[in-house]
Amino acid sequence: MPVQPPDEFPLLLEGARQPTLIRAAIDLLRDCLAAGGIRNVDYQDAKSRLGRALEQAWERQVSAPFFHAGRWEAQTEPVQALSHACNPSSLHDLLTVAKRLDASIATGPAASAMRALTAEVLPLAEAARELKGLVVKGRAPAPPKPVNPDQHRGTCSCCFRDTAVADLGRMAHHGYQRPGDGAQSPSCDGVRFPPLEVSTEGLEWLVWSTSEKLGADRERLSCRDEMSTITYEAHERGRLVPRKISLGEEGWDKVLRGWTRMMEHTVRTGEQQLNHFEAELETWRARHAPAMPDDEGPSP
Repeated sequence: MPVQPPDEFPLLLEGARQPTLIRAAIDLLRDCLAAGGIRNVDYQDAKSRLGRALEQAWERQVSAPFFHAGRWEAQTEPVQALSHACNPSSLHDLLTVAKRLDASIATGPAASAMRALTAEVLPLAEAARELKGLVVKGRAPAPPKPVNPDQHRGTCSCCFRDTAVADLGRMAHHGYQRPGDGAQSPSCDGVRFPPLEVSTEGLEWLVWSTSEKLGADRERLSCRDEMSTITYEAHERGRLVPRKISLGEEGWDKVLRGWTRMMEHTVRTGEQQLNHFEAELETWRARHAPAMPDDEGPSP
């Protein structure tokens, strides 16, 4: 089923913080469905952007007008039960929400608002589900860059890029950004180490530092039930600002759910990175291993 143009999603876009980016994500799903394929990086970005837009729209269209500020008690029991069961934070969640709404006997303005928003956004969830089987791994190939034949190059031990090697035998500065005011952001950590063709020192440090961070993140996640405050970033007038919430304050459960999802994603990403780095280290150590002598020599 084709996805409609962005203007066919007024509830999703009404009051959205970044409507232009939401429109772009919808257009991307439409174009990729028509083309029969989507790059994984684009797929993940579109799903994430539309999932956040759905979560924010649900807050605007359903939660705030019907369940906040003492309005919960005014709802019927079926509507309260439906609210407990339906709180989507991703396009995938919306597929389950649609089934629960179809099976519910709840009526009234709150239930109607849930059904209206779900019906509008459901085609996007179904498109994302269809595109899951059409994902093309990796980014689109970039055109080759001109190479200086006199330049000494090697493989960075932290980002694995083919990069110039400086006079002192370490990687030249790379991976930095210039934000426009003349300043330079920090370079890749690999600039502290020689290329992998020379030593695995940098990759060994990367495995160690990734393992340490993963352990700390796992510890933070395991102590979530003991948390009494959470510092997070909230959207305010088109920008992110730091906010702090304490246990018992209104909105604590929602912030805790968001923090938990973020930390679970961080841990999963850390585990994947660590597995990748350990495999790379094993490969490069094998390349540095001395060749075994040939046991077959001349007969005495």
